[in-house]
Amino acid sequence: MREEAREEVLEEVREADAAEREAEIERRVAIEVEAAKQEIAEAPPEPAVSEPFEAEIQGRFAGWSGKTVFPLDNGQVWRQRHGGRYRHTNDDQRVRIYKNLLGMWQMKVLSNGRSVPCAESTDTTLQKLYK
Repeated sequence: MREEAREEVLEEVREADAAEREAEIERRVAIEVEAAKQEIAEAPPEPAVSEPFEAEIQGRFAGWSGKTVFPLDNGQVWRQRHGGRYRHTNDDQRVRIYKNLLGMWQMKVLSNGRSVPCAESTDTTLQKLYK
């Protein structure tokens, strides 16, 4: 009888240990899942554009001067990628965004053909500012 009681106690201890291990595994998995979700949330979004398109620059467009930001009428915000200056004096603010021969994005002013290297902005502050 004493041996049976001992075996019962040992079995209960084993089951309790297994339950504790399972709970610890679930806790660790939950922590890893939460960390992965946070990493995904903080990752910059991929540019949504893959094809050339035309749009109109919103607000007053006076050209570019090195770090110019271009808010478009489709809700996208693009920024100048390289230095360079251009003074725009025309009322036509239509542009075409396309990839150049090197696969980099360019913005061309449709009224005169002037172009500038650009990139879609992933800065959420800029995107919110111009929306």
